[in-house]
Amino acid sequence: MSSSPSVDLQDVHDFLIDVAYRAGGMITSAKPVAAGSGMKKNSADLVTETDQAVEKMVSSSLKEKYPEFESNLDSLTSPSLFPSHSIVDPIDGTTNFFHGHPYLCVSLGLAINQKPVLGVIYNPFTKTLYTGIKGQGAYLTDPCHNRARLPLRDPKEAGGAMVHGIRSLGSAELNMCGVAAGHLDLYWESGCWAWDVCAAWVIVEEAGGKVVGCHQGDWDPKIDQRRYMSVRAGQDQEKIVEEFWGCVQGKLEVGYDTVS
Repeated sequence: MSSSPSVDLQDVHDFLIDVAYRAGGMITSAKPVAAGSGMKKNSADLVTETDQAVEKMVSSSLKEKYPEFESNLDSLTSPSLFPSHSIVDPIDGTTNFFHGHPYLCVSLGLAINQKPVLGVIYNPFTKTLYTGIKGQGAYLTDPCHNRARLPLRDPKEAGGAMVHGIRSLGSAELNMCGVAAGHLDLYWESGCWAWDVCAAWVIVEEAGGKVVGCHQGDWDPKIDQRRYMSVRAGQDQEKIVEEFWGCVQGKLEVGYDTVS
């Protein structure tokens, strides 16, 4: 099935925002208590009772509203097998949540024919909402419901030293949103899954950034290849990518970091 299905992206966008706010309320009202020794499917992230409750709510909401969508919450099947695939991480940053660190988010994305087309990312502790629709731009809504188009920083102001500092923060989606906003210059990770990047992928690209692979010449990575790099908007973004690739020796394995 190679043709794109008819999907009202604005309708999906508005619905996912509502779901994200509901999920955020569940997260902030819960205590991060580990639910036994269970582990996420194919992931080293800790699973909490809250994570499971949010996952159940999101899954049931999606099935009721969009029964035609396949979801990564239902199976381990690659999103490449379905025209429309909702790619969800109920809590991206569950380890942070487990330790009481509020750097986490609800991540809700949609991919069509393996290409991310819509993303909604919400941090319920800072009450910041990142959204993006393919071809329609990316936005940040603050706690006072002020909506600003991304990037927040003028790409013409970007520049200077290749590396000002390195950060390790713990949420792939929020790190990529930091790139989209212009707060970070570059973010790379090796070992993440499609649900760790799908929603933010759209937001980065709609903010003028790029999402590429972590190895030389990989300008068009697949959503399920597990090695990604995002770079902020700016005339020198390709130079930054090339410089990073030039520093890579061997094959990048599991791990992540950000450069600002």
